[in-house]
Amino acid sequence: MCEYCGCQSVTAIDELTREHDMVVNMIGDVRAAHTAGDVATMAESARRIAAVLGPQTESKTVSSRQR
Repeated sequence: MCEYCGCQSVTAIDELTREHDMVVNMIGDVRAAHTAGDVATMAESARRIAAVLGPQTESKTVSSRQR
């Protein structure tokens, strides 16, 4: 994601950028857990990722139904 054009001053873009960064970091947790063979941590990380992406997914699903 860029940080030089000023688009992050738009609230929606800023929120999406922060969510993206959070999920990228969480994916790192999943990879580390996978390498360690830690299934419980992989599952918990997946639930945390879903919690971050859930509202975004719901919003897009509602929008597509309204078309």
